[in-house]
Amino acid sequence: MPDRSSAKLNGAPPLPGSSVPPPDERPALIGSGTAPPSSMPPLPGSSVPPPDERPPLPGSTTRAPDEKPAMPGSGVLAPDAKPALPGSAVPAPDEKPVLPGSGVKPPSAAVEARRDVNGLVAAAKELRALGNTQEALQSLQQADLVSPNHPAVLAEMAEVYEQMGLTTKSVDAWRSIQLQGAAKAGQYFELAQRRLGTVPGAATTAPTLPGMTSDQDKRLRLGACQVARDFSVKDGERYVLRVPIQRAGSKSIDANAIDMKTFFYYRVNGQVVLDNSTELAETWQTEPVDWSSSSDEIVDVTYALPAASPAEIQQRSQKTYHGYMLHLYYDNKLQDVASEPRDLLDAGMLARGQSAGGGNPLLPPVGR
Repeated sequence: MPDRSSAKLNGAPPLPGSSVPPPDERPALIGSGTAPPSSMPPLPGSSVPPPDERPPLPGSTTRAPDEKPAMPGSGVLAPDAKPALPGSAVPAPDEKPVLPGSGVKPPSAAVEARRDVNGLVAAAKELRALGNTQEALQSLQQADLVSPNHPAVLAEMAEVYEQMGLTTKSVDAWRSIQLQGAAKAGQYFELAQRRLGTVPGAATTAPTLPGMTSDQDKRLRLGACQVARDFSVKDGERYVLRVPIQRAGSKSIDANAIDMKTFFYYRVNGQVVLDNSTELAETWQTEPVDWSSSSDEIVDVTYALPAASPAEIQQRSQKTYHGYMLHLYYDNKLQDVASEPRDLLDAGMLARGQSAGGGNPLLPPVGR
């Protein structure tokens, strides 16, 4: 009788009543993490799937052999993973980073450049107002590197040179703006035209109005004015004219001696007409308005063009905005002028029924 213990294990059938399968059919021990052979189906009632279907165990960091896991807490994505992990500050390779907590992509390089230029020009204005012209000039030179020949930079540079007594360099900066033309330089072109008109020997087409105070005697002057339409108004049209006023020289300013007359014009039936009936609203944007430095004191003038009446609509005689003209006075003496479009000044379109200066000042009262 053969000895049972001497039977070959690899060919021996399981003993009757035994639950132990042959070696090549034995299931993986529970919790061992060892996968059953690929030829073996899962045991009846078992939750263990075949190797090619088996998901990783809960909490396990084990991945398939062809996947490279990311190190926990490293913030490094797996090579085949593109989206950023929730809460991770690391963006996907093909995505631009977002600002922390904002969820907004940062602006483009062009927007950043404009922001830098605006900041540098604003810093230069503050330094010039404090009399620190050297640092103001350095700030403007940095802005010029970011955005060469920008009219706003050149205009402020001309102001700094003028304050430093470098008239030739100031004139060169204004001429650089003038050469850019009105289409490119915008409101700075008109400002350059006016400033060059006050410099003896400077070639310019700026008009010389009767009664204009000489440059040496001026107390005030206008900066680069800007007008913008308020599109939130649906009934008629509304425009806001922003007017920077600067102190010229170092003489003291009496706020009660300042008078600014603002004229708005509209077009109707092909004609340019002065609107001398619409009330204007003026508000200071800089506080306090003390004229203690060469920095701008800014006033906003709001003009509302009423909506067309039924009769005007029927007659096709609706009014449309055309432009504005400014006259700035100090002690009843004309200090500076501005307009848009420029032909309002060239044509000498003065307001009917308005005195040349003094009385009926348009500027709002200055807070004490």
